[in-house]
Amino acid sequence: MKTHPRDAIVQVDSKQAEVDKLFKHELSHVGRGEFPEALQSFQQALMIYKQIGNREGEANSLGNLGIAYGNLGEYKTAIDYHQNSLVIAQEIADRLGKANSLNDFGSVFNGLGYYKTAIHYYQQSLDIFREIGNREGEANSLMGLGLAYGNLEEYKKAIDYHQQSIAIAREIGNREGEANFLNNLGGAYYHLGEYKKVIDYQEQSIAIAREIGNHEAEAGYLNNLGLAYYELGDYKKAIDYHQQSIAIARENQY
Repeated sequence: MKTHPRDAIVQVDSKQAEVDKLFKHELSHVGRGEFPEALQSFQQALMIYKQIGNREGEANSLGNLGIAYGNLGEYKTAIDYHQNSLVIAQEIADRLGKANSLNDFGSVFNGLGYYKTAIHYYQQSLDIFREIGNREGEANSLMGLGLAYGNLEEYKKAIDYHQQSIAIAREIGNREGEANFLNNLGGAYYHLGEYKKVIDYQEQSIAIAREIGNHEAEAGYLNNLGLAYYELGDYKKAIDYHQQSIAIARENQY
């Protein structure tokens, strides 16, 4: 049966609605850390984007698959997806997509322990995010640089990058990002043995997590706060915070 132009538009719109619905499912799974469950939705979204010729959506789905596989520890597969995503971003001159792909590469290589390679990719993504004025992406790349330098035990550099990411998060009102970046800053000070600073930053992270209702993050920050008190020899407080962390994790089945 021959499809008329109007029918084609309806079909494409229907497919777009379907893929939009899948995208929401993807976000819900990723938000809960359910990466195996997210993979099926990502694959379906990728197939639909290919069918309707949406190259940007195709690249984003490939990138999301790379992120999911990276979080599952399947780094080789993650690299393949990120590479394919990067190729499309370059073909369609999508600067934001290219920056995201480069940042994702940084995360994969950081996870693999290739910290200098990770820094190379994070720096490239940071440069593009700054060129296009994407402050959220800039903050995420700065965070990546902070984590990579921390893994190299260059804690002063790590602290500098984490402080920059916090400043941007506050500037753009990204409360969840701010809490995460404060936690990362606390982690750098933890390795330097400056536990009172760790406590200060973890308490700020916990306050924000409670404010925005992010219980999973709250549990993690409470655990880190307990570790800091343990290092200070205040075992009663350490136990209290660890117990709070466990209670939240059990209540929410993390």
